[in-house]
This record gives sequence, C-alpha cells and structure tokens, in this order.
Amino acid sequence: MNIILKLKDWRAKKAQEENVELYLVMQNKTIEEIVENMPINKDDFLAIKGLGEKKYDKYGKDILYIVNSEKKIDDSFESDNDGIYSVSKFLDLINSKFASIEAKVKGEISSVDIRSTYLFFTIKDEGDSSSMSCFMWSSDYKLCGVDLEIGMEIIVHGKPDIYKPSGRFSLRADTVELVGEGALKKAYDELKKKLALEGVFDEAKKREIPALPSKIGLITSKEGAVIHDFGNNLGNFGFNTIFYNSRVEGILAVKQLSEGIKYFRDKDIDVLVIIRGGGSMESLQAFNNETLVREIVDYPVPVICGIGHDKDVPLFSLAADRSESTPSMVARVLNKTWEQAIDKINYYESNIVNKYFVELQNKQIQLQNYYHSFADQYNFITRRVKDFDQIIIDLINNIYYGIKNSRAKILQSKTSLLNNFSKTITDSEVKTTSSMRLLQQNDPGRQLKLGYSIIFSGDRVVKSVHQVKNNGVLRSRLSDGEVLSTINEIRTKEIEDGKD
Repeated sequence: MNIILKLKDWRAKKAQEENVELYLVMQNKTIEEIVENMPINKDDFLAIKGLGEKKYDKYGKDILYIVNSEKKIDDSFESDNDGIYSVSKFLDLINSKFASIEAKVKGEISSVDIRSTYLFFTIKDEGDSSSMSCFMWSSDYKLCGVDLEIGMEIIVHGKPDIYKPSGRFSLRADTVELVGEGALKKAYDELKKKLALEGVFDEAKKREIPALPSKIGLITSKEGAVIHDFGNNLGNFGFNTIFYNSRVEGILAVKQLSEGIKYFRDKDIDVLVIIRGGGSMESLQAFNNETLVREIVDYPVPVICGIGHDKDVPLFSLAADRSESTPSMVARVLNKTWEQAIDKINYYESNIVNKYFVELQNKQIQLQNYYHSFADQYNFITRRVKDFDQIIIDLINNIYYGIKNSRAKILQSKTSLLNNFSKTITDSEVKTTSSMRLLQQNDPGRQLKLGYSIIFSGDRVVKSVHQVKNNGVLRSRLSDGEVLSTINEIRTKEIEDGKD
C-alpha cells in the first residue's frame, strides 16, 4: 500500500508537470503490476506489461528509485530468525504502517511551544481528558495563517508518527484550521483590517485585464462542475489554457494553491485565473489565508478569481485584480474583448460592404453616364462619318467627272492642237518661204553683186563719215573680195530741214 501511494503521488506530480491526465502518464493497472513484480533493474522494468523503452527513458529511473528505496525499507523491517524485532525496526515498521493513515482531528489547544523551524502543541478532547501531542514544521504552520493560542478549538490534519529517540507518539500535522463560523469570522475580520491598512486591497493597485488575452493559467480542481462551467463558457477564440490541478476546499487547499501560484510565476501567460464554486466560510478558508493573499500581490500578470461568495467576500477576491462571483462570469470577462473585437470586425466589415455597394452604385451611375456620353459621341461620330462618306463620295464623283471632262477636253485639245499644229506648220512653211525670199532679197551678197560694197573701219561697219578719220584705213568688202584704202580726205554732206 505504501509503495502504491508513493507511485500515485509521483504520477500526480508528473501529470501536473506535463499538464496531462493521470492515465497518460501511467495507468492504475500498470502501477499494480509494478508493485507486484517490484523491478530492480531495466530488464525487470521492460518485462512488465504496458512498459517499454519509451516509458523507461522517460520514467524508468524515477520508478526504479521508488521501488528500490521501498524495498530497502521493507528489508529493514524484517525480524531475526526467532521473529523478534529490535526497538528501532519495530518503530520503523509501525511508522511505515502509519504513513498510509491520514486523519483530521478536532480538539482544544492546551499547550503551545513555537520554535524557530518547528513547533509542538497539545490538543485535548472536550468530552474527557484525552490529549494528543502534535508536531508541525514552521513553514506549514505559517502557510495555514492561524495564530495558535491556548483554549482555541482547532482541527488538525496529519499522519500519526512515533519519534524514535523518545518513543513519543504524536500527530505530524501539515495543516491547522479554526473551528466554527464565529472563530473564522473573527480571524477573517482581523486579517482583513490588517491587510486593508497595508493597502493590499487598494483599487489603485489593481491592473486592467489585458485586451485579447490568449494564454491563460488556470488553477482549480479537476473534480466537479466548476472547470466544466468555465470551459463551456469560454469562447472559441483560440485560448491556450495551462491547467494546474489543485484542491480548492478548506485549509488543506492552501499548500496546493500556493504551489500552483508559484508554478505560473515564470510561465508565459497573459492572465492567471483561480476559480471554485461557492461555499461556507469554513470551505473558503484557503482563500482567507494571509500567505495565499500575499502570493498574488505584485504578481507578474493580472489575477482573476471566480470564487462563489455571499456577504463576506474572500480576502483573496479583494486582493485580486478582478473578482467575479462565478467561474462562468470569469470566462465571460476573458471573452469580452474578443467579442468586442469581433463586433468591431463585423461592424467594419458591414461598413466596408456598405461603402463598397455605395461606391459600386456611384461607379454604375458613372458608367451609365459614360455610356450615354459615349453613345452620344458614337452617334455624333457616326453621323460625321456618314457626312464624310457623302463628302468623299461627292468628291470622288467630282474627281471622276472632272477627270472625265478633263479627258474630253484633252481629247478635244489634242484634236485642236493637232489641227492648230498642222495649220501652224503650214503657216510656218509659208512664212519660211516668204522669209527665205525676203532674206534672199535682202542678202548683202546679192547687193554686193549688184555693185554695192560694205566698208569696215576695223571690225565696225562704217555708216557715217564721222566714224572715220584722215589717214585711217578702210576695208571695203565686194562680192568677190576686199579692198584696203587709206583715207586722204573726208567730205561731209550737210542735212538741213530733212533734205540732203
């Protein structure tokens, strides 16, 4: 039983670290096989059904260490050959049996002895004189957030233990809680006043929940409906939720809640969420714990808690950055900015579509206007083309008839030209003949033959006596030659009144 408990505790821690279900680490049947076979090496480990090389690489060393450690303890409990135990072995045997016993014991404090790292106190039964010594480590005591006083009624949770050096029986306590609503209310009011004076609950210190959170650290119990209510109300916005399983009921939850809060300190999350259902002040003791409240002061990311409550708001809720009464409302807080973003997207989408249709209508009107304008221009151009066609046809016709007329005129001119040319030739022949007669009649040679001569002074024909001088040389051309003469005398002929 002891080794089964140790293996299950180990499995729970691994599942918590890997954020998976317990059976994905190791099934109960496999744990029972391990206890039955008690493997001490790799070969023994691999021989167990349900275990293989991957499991050995991942968990083998841890499991073999637990088994071998327990086996040594079991061997140390063996008696001698006569069935007689030594005192030490017998006390070890008893303590090993006690290790599987957990209990809550209620009683009234009759003595308290607080040391630096641990404390002793005694509780007695109110019905008779029964009493029991209790031992507790200071770290656990501080975590409980209760100041023990004589006469205080408390409930102690722990395991029985015998201290070997003295043989003294005691309850090794891990938690202490007050009994009764009155005591709890008094402690609640005192702690609330103390923390309020320190400014732990000041609104100015509270941070806004980041817009569009996607990475969520979630602390709650995997048992019950709370986690399902939260998950069912969490929108489908791609949230990445890291879950830490913790008790959330009573004082026993303080240690696990504290470990969960510390676990997320260095994790990449946008917001830390801690939720549970409603309950009495007694069941909500963990959330009125001073140590736990101080854990979320100045936390790296905003903290949202959804802890059901009535008139007395848990101190944890007062210190958180955001507090809601139910896990479902916490989910809605996380959904809010995503829903607003989607509403904005839908609005912008609708606005864009509307603007698109308006613009499309405007463009359609413009296109229609362009079409009508184009049609008008087209009709105008068509008319102009037809006009130009007619002009061109008329022009071609004019050219045709012009050419035709010109051809007729050319033909007529040709005939006229030929006629005129013939007449001209005839006339020219007549004129040529006449000219030849005239030339013949006026030929100087003919005159020379008749006894006339032409007198030259140098190269010039002498027509007047004024062109020559005495002693000048004259050249006279006759019909059959020339005569050179020297001028001895020049006689002029006087002309008066037009008469010689």
